[in-house]
Amino acid sequence: MASVLGEKEILLNGVRYPITVPVRKTLTSIFAPKITIGDTTRDSEQRASSVAFNDFRGGIGWHTGLDSTTFDRAWYSTCQTRYKGHLILPRKTESVDSPNGKITNINTFNNTIFVSASSNIYKLNANSASFSSSVQNMNADASDSIVAQVNQKPYLIYATNSAQGLWYSADGSTFTQVSASTLDFNGGHLVPKFFTYWQDKLYVLAEPSSGSVDTQQARLFRYDITHQSTINFSVWQPDAYVPAEAGDVTAMFIGRDVANNPIIYLNTTKGLFVHDDANTRIIETEVGLPFQPDAGKGSVKWRDAIYFGVGTGVYKYQVGDPSTLSVVGPDRDHGLPQNYQGTIISMVGSHNDLLIALDGKPGDEGSTLFSGSGNVGSQVHGGSTVLGDAGFSSILGWNTRGWEFKWAGTQSGDNVVNMHISNAPAEPTTDESYKLYWNSSSKLFYQKLERNIVNPDQLATYEYQTNTASEVTNYSNAAGIHETPWFDADDNINDKLALSMIIEGRKLSSTSRIRVSYALNHDDSQGDASTFTTLASITSNGPINYPFPDATAVGVSFSSIKFKFELLTTSENTSPDMVRAEFRFRKKLKTKYGFQANIDMTFKGKTYKGNTRQQLKDNLETAIENNELVKFRYKPADDASESDYLTEISSVSGFDMSGRDDRKQVTIQLVEP
Repeated sequence: MASVLGEKEILLNGVRYPITVPVRKTLTSIFAPKITIGDTTRDSEQRASSVAFNDFRGGIGWHTGLDSTTFDRAWYSTCQTRYKGHLILPRKTESVDSPNGKITNINTFNNTIFVSASSNIYKLNANSASFSSSVQNMNADASDSIVAQVNQKPYLIYATNSAQGLWYSADGSTFTQVSASTLDFNGGHLVPKFFTYWQDKLYVLAEPSSGSVDTQQARLFRYDITHQSTINFSVWQPDAYVPAEAGDVTAMFIGRDVANNPIIYLNTTKGLFVHDDANTRIIETEVGLPFQPDAGKGSVKWRDAIYFGVGTGVYKYQVGDPSTLSVVGPDRDHGLPQNYQGTIISMVGSHNDLLIALDGKPGDEGSTLFSGSGNVGSQVHGGSTVLGDAGFSSILGWNTRGWEFKWAGTQSGDNVVNMHISNAPAEPTTDESYKLYWNSSSKLFYQKLERNIVNPDQLATYEYQTNTASEVTNYSNAAGIHETPWFDADDNINDKLALSMIIEGRKLSSTSRIRVSYALNHDDSQGDASTFTTLASITSNGPINYPFPDATAVGVSFSSIKFKFELLTTSENTSPDMVRAEFRFRKKLKTKYGFQANIDMTFKGKTYKGNTRQQLKDNLETAIENNELVKFRYKPADDASESDYLTEISSVSGFDMSGRDDRKQVTIQLVEP
């Protein structure tokens, strides 16, 4: 192998050349242009780049690739993210132990919360801390309930989807049974499953009681008081048959038709159907889906559209000319952490959010529609799936901009069945009595909601989730956790250097704290970072500058980085508030060198190391014109400090004698690409 032999010699493209002066070596790599992401002042730094975290309204679900278009996104957060310039603890969640096993249905009647659990009906006492004794044993779990006006009087009615038929009450204290054999539902072969109320009439969906009965088609019935003198919910008028297999119907609700009139919809495991009252039939809409056993559960009309779930996906069906179907669920981008995958079981609309309940019990795989929007006539199947893993149930809210965790369960495999929004039981102030109720883990949970868009700083009675004093001191089981997406400055090849993070916090003290930590280089398993390093534990109001990795301020090299903010407090009326966090880092390109060599072809004699001046000139021109990189060396092969450099010749200048004189001196510039 050819090598450098003399002190004033270089090896270029395998040919030795004499030089007049030592090789000049220079650094040619430069600092990459700085970048700024988020609400930052662009002229505040000369060379350092920055990312500002002070707007989280884009919501959760973005795992990798934080940039200028996704700076307001989070991967996972149990904090409230609705307020720009504020990251605060979640609202306080309270619970009441179930009176008897898992709760399957929640409703409001006579300003009282009624629940069904293990076939019994119970009332939530006015103190919201306990239940009454059983009001009625229905001998079957409730499949649905409704409060309906019949002959200008409200009734609370339960369906059991069994031979027990339905139960009803006019006062909430005494219930009357109408067994399946008494109902005019094909002689007891059909049993009541779902209710809805349309055009001042109560409708029920009745399904076959078992696979062995003759009648194997579900049917709608309506209760019309003109057909009986006494209201006893036993005489029902037959309506349309349902063109679906037994058990396929998952929801019955009221939506709008093309003319903006309210109409009955039925959702099924295979698609959406609509009630044609004029022709007493139920017809399929354009929204057809591949089979999914939980598709359509909790379907609801919210604001101007119909929303329904399929697995973790949420579909918005805008009825019009033409009708459109779009995907808006928490699975539309990078999904949810594996522990919070699940199946949408219930959906309700509040003033500020569409709320979904994700059941964390094991699910069945099922494809959903393509994650996009367009006319429903051009569906593309594929996309999201429901993972078959037991995880944590959760409640999420969507405000048409982003998804926010409202509540995250802590016991794997516990399932949510029902959600309900109510003003009961009444409290001294109207806003205090507006609550979301749901069931999980043999408990009834509830959380206060806001009727208006509010600034939590201006509400003295705003209640937050809290920690114990020991948890605050040890930063354990934080009441609020916020994880950013992975950030690589749009460059996953070159390492960057983390310099510092400036954090501005408010309402901080020894009992109201924020801890900031970071993870490096995609050190995660199924999206949950496994190794975080603490950067700062903050108990004082800011802004405060925290250098990486600590007070030594030497910086931390990273290819990609993510941050976790943990919020803890012991006071339910005080939340630590992270107003702003600005991450400062330096971008530096991979180190590359340039070289300058003065080649001397004025040597005495006819040759240099076997080549004449003309041959050296020809070889040099070949190296200059070469489209490939050329090897360059100026140290002997046994010098371990240097090796061959792969370079390209970027500049050539020098002296070339005229006439028959073939002597020349050439200065060449070589650079690593």
